[in-house]
Amino acid sequence: QTEPFTNKSFIKVDINESGPKPKISTLDNGLRVVSLDWSHIGGAVGLAINTGPRYETADETGAALYCEKMGLKSSENMSQFDIMSHFERTGANITSHQTREQILFEIEALRPDLIGLLDLLTDSVLHPKFDLQEFEEQKYIINYTVSQMLDTPEKWMVEECNRPAYGDGTPMGRSILNIEALQNIQMDTVKNFMKKWYTPSRMVVGGVGIEHERLVENVNQKYGHLPKDNVPLLEENGDITGYYADVPPSEYKGGYLDIVDTRKNRVGIDLPGNFQCFSSVFVGFNGPSLLAGRNYYVAHILATLLGNGSSFSSGGPGKGMYSRVYKNILSSGFVQSGQYIYNPHLDGGVFGLTLSGIQRYTMHTLELACDGLLNLQEFTDEEFERAKNQLMSLVCTNLESTVLTLDDVLRQVSVYNKR
Repeated sequence: QTEPFTNKSFIKVDINESGPKPKISTLDNGLRVVSLDWSHIGGAVGLAINTGPRYETADETGAALYCEKMGLKSSENMSQFDIMSHFERTGANITSHQTREQILFEIEALRPDLIGLLDLLTDSVLHPKFDLQEFEEQKYIINYTVSQMLDTPEKWMVEECNRPAYGDGTPMGRSILNIEALQNIQMDTVKNFMKKWYTPSRMVVGGVGIEHERLVENVNQKYGHLPKDNVPLLEENGDITGYYADVPPSEYKGGYLDIVDTRKNRVGIDLPGNFQCFSSVFVGFNGPSLLAGRNYYVAHILATLLGNGSSFSSGGPGKGMYSRVYKNILSSGFVQSGQYIYNPHLDGGVFGLTLSGIQRYTMHTLELACDGLLNLQEFTDEEFERAKNQLMSLVCTNLESTVLTLDDVLRQVSVYNKR
């Protein structure tokens, strides 16, 4: 028998208490600043710019991708070597990525280093040097990355499904994996695209684990000189109205796209001798937009109910084996992998299922994809509750990450002007 502790201290935790609310301020020129309290020694800062491939013209194809890749390269004040050396000394993690409608730069580091790192990000974005050697280097990297992706259809189907959905050549349907266009783009085209769309009202600077007043003061010093733009905004914005009054139109059309597979002619030449040329199919339809309110969340639950799956699992059996892709599709024997696709945009979206498998069974694979979507019209209470729990678990797990929390804050404030 042990004696009870004489000096006890307890921390009371209310699991039903809502989390910290973000603080949002708008500068005189329209740029928004958002911060979120974070009980961790680390933090994150980042910048979201509301532009992307959707805002490109046919002559500008690939400009948004180069804007993302040229971020944190040499500025007028610092070389790329100096910038990267500073990041290495602070142990910071850097992330940049883009969607059809946004470009994001995010930096995760210890709290004392956040302001200095934000200054480096700001300098490289607002005052880029556009060094020709760095630009050509990014061309090489993009060419290699896209070429590797095009050899694996299950990876690029997420983007290419927009072509038949919105029409090849339209702002939303134009392929962002067009190697010829990506290689022929000129540096001046990227500069002009950046000048046109890098305006205050389209920018959101965010921080997690940093004092709001300090962040606003720093952002005002660095971005306050930018002239106010005339981007039309909605006076009342929220889950179903958004922040911007006008976006490039994207009419959903639907259609059929057939891409000829030439990979088998390259096996043993520039592809491994044991390379398996699986065929891939996609079946989808017009899905809820980011502003669809309740239907947006319903689409995510249905997508989780479909799930993802592969005949090879690097983490052992059990992961996702209750999803319909695992139970009803992979058991066919000729399907290698399957995953749902849900690409929501400001005024529409694409929802569907892509499957990859043995080529001689392509038509059967297509039938399975159709059946998988049609069968979503019926599901049991057990399936529905499991899908909801899986989705909530995934969201909660992601929000334990500093940089993913920042990403969520930047995206939501950019679109809804709230979180």
